[in-house]
Amino acid sequence: EPTNHIDTRSVEWIENLLEHYPGSCVLVTHDRYFLDRVVNRIVELEFNRLFSFPGAYERFLEYKVSIADTEARTENNRAALLRRELAWYQRGPKARSTKQKARIHRFHEVVEQGPPQRHAEFFFEIPEPERLGKTILETRELSHGYEGRVLFSKVNLLFQKGMRMGIIGPNGCGKTTLLRILMGLEPPQKGRIILGDTTQFLYVDQAHEEVVPENSILDFVSDGAVYWEIAKRRIYVPAYLEKFLFDRDSVSMPMGNLSGGERNRLHLAKKLLRGGNFLVLDEPTNDLDLYALRVLEETIEAFDGCALIVSHDRYFLNRVCTHMLVFGTDGTIERIAGNYDDYLLYRERKEQEDRASRAQAATVPQKAAAAEKLRRLTWKEKDELDRMEETILQAETRVIELETTLSAPGFYEQAHTEVRVTLEALEAAKAHAATLYQRWEDLEAIGR
Repeated sequence: EPTNHIDTRSVEWIENLLEHYPGSCVLVTHDRYFLDRVVNRIVELEFNRLFSFPGAYERFLEYKVSIADTEARTENNRAALLRRELAWYQRGPKARSTKQKARIHRFHEVVEQGPPQRHAEFFFEIPEPERLGKTILETRELSHGYEGRVLFSKVNLLFQKGMRMGIIGPNGCGKTTLLRILMGLEPPQKGRIILGDTTQFLYVDQAHEEVVPENSILDFVSDGAVYWEIAKRRIYVPAYLEKFLFDRDSVSMPMGNLSGGERNRLHLAKKLLRGGNFLVLDEPTNDLDLYALRVLEETIEAFDGCALIVSHDRYFLNRVCTHMLVFGTDGTIERIAGNYDDYLLYRERKEQEDRASRAQAATVPQKAAAAEKLRRLTWKEKDELDRMEETILQAETRVIELETTLSAPGFYEQAHTEVRVTLEALEAAKAHAATLYQRWEDLEAIGR
């Protein structure tokens, strides 16, 4: 697990290092982005057997689908054969001839063969006490720091139903502190937090409680209570734990008999049982296997409330997030509309613009700059400058229209592709407005 507890920039550095490493490497990881970029063969341990697949993670998924299709066809053929042989066998043939004996023997072999092995299916349930109201969570000019160090400054956030915001940044930059302040567990140094009357946080942190080996599963999850009350809802805890692959009869089992993976599922089950309509997840993917990760992703996608997610799992962020908060090393926070891939595109575009600006500043001769100062506006430029305020007003109106669309109730309940189109249109509209402002300044500078 080389990528556990490491920020995304550090993981990218490790990926670059391994991509150009001339030797061989064997690694164990649940980081699917890492697998896709670094490895050229994946070995899976499943049902006490080893399976080896050439290629990276995406190719591995294709092989798994192909295997599942083959197994399904094989099972259909086996079932059809069983039906035919069972009909013949029930007619009571006498095992007198060698051929009949062989056919009866084959029938029993097919029965004993059984269907292909399958993983037991489970899902994570998040009890919701009540629906979110119109006001959910809003921050105004939020600032915080310690001992003269600024963690973040003037953070303004407005949550709408269906928003799932991922948070990334270097270790120690203040991600967990921001979560605690938003939940009211710690006061901010400056700024204001507005919380909706019906907003109830469900906090899932990285900490794992100490397990008393003699205590039962029921003692650990619900302090021994068979029924759990959430608002007006009553949950039967043994049935709830069945969804996490624990039989009802096993709730009295001592915790000391559980494996590490089972304990991880129980820690998550205990925290989710408390319920809420605003998920706050701090590194939720640590210690979860790939199947559990996929189940958690599907659970969050289907969740009816909002979510704040601190994670270094880029694949996870890419699948579930509608927005990103990116912490810098200097106390700045950038808000990106979209998922992790959208953030990468934004970062690449920004780096290209920075390189172009530096190159332009280094190559523009001083004489050309002086000549620019002496230059006068052309008739076309004067006309453009006269109409610039109206043009900028139209561009800003377009930005306001798109932001209003994003703020509308139920916007994020649409299909992801439709949400993505609107988010991209907003980014383009903002970029266009910024370009117009820069052009206005340039024309006025020449006119002076």
